[in-house]
Amino acid sequence: NVKTASGGTVTGTATGAGQYGGGINTVAENGATVIYIGANVTGNRYSAIYTQAINGATTINLVANATGNTHGILSKASGSGNITVTTGTGGTVTGTTKDGIQTEAVNGATVINLGANVTGGQSGIFSEATGTGGITVTTGTGGTVTGTTENGIETVAVDGATTINLGADVTGATKGISSDTSGTGTTSIIIGSGSTVTGGSQAIYAKTKTGDV
Repeated sequence: NVKTASGGTVTGTATGAGQYGGGINTVAENGATVIYIGANVTGNRYSAIYTQAINGATTINLVANATGNTHGILSKASGSGNITVTTGTGGTVTGTTKDGIQTEAVNGATVINLGANVTGGQSGIFSEATGTGGITVTTGTGGTVTGTTENGIETVAVDGATTINLGADVTGATKGISSDTSGTGTTSIIIGSGSTVTGGSQAIYAKTKTGDV
């Protein structure tokens, strides 16, 4: 477990941990990973927060700011591991050259709950589930999402269900929301009152193979 108190700072330099590390970097083979961040985290070369797990669950709770030269948060789970990312209201998550938040899961569920503003140099949020894992993205009223050169929110799933529930604005240079499901998974996109979705080419793009939209 990793826990930082509020008011502090964590900074990873160019000689920091791991290929994708920078600020905080964790690797777990079978155990659970729990990260609670009350301090601002910066990855000067790579990601502000990087986690990699095999069969264990990953939980990231951020109530401060996370800024990475590549990703703000990058979380990977192979096997059956679940990924849960929660950001508090008033914070920011920034991936300068890549995605603000990127998650990659296989058969585990991915849940992203946003209260913070998220900005990516590519997509604001990119979430991929390559097996049976489902994806749920929920934004609160203060959690705007911006993709500077690609999509605001992009999800890629196979047989798991995708649910996107917006309470804030989403903006993408190409698509505001892009959701692609290549197997039996269903897709549900709910736009709350007062929320706007803006894309350079399309506001919302949703595609499934056999599941409902």
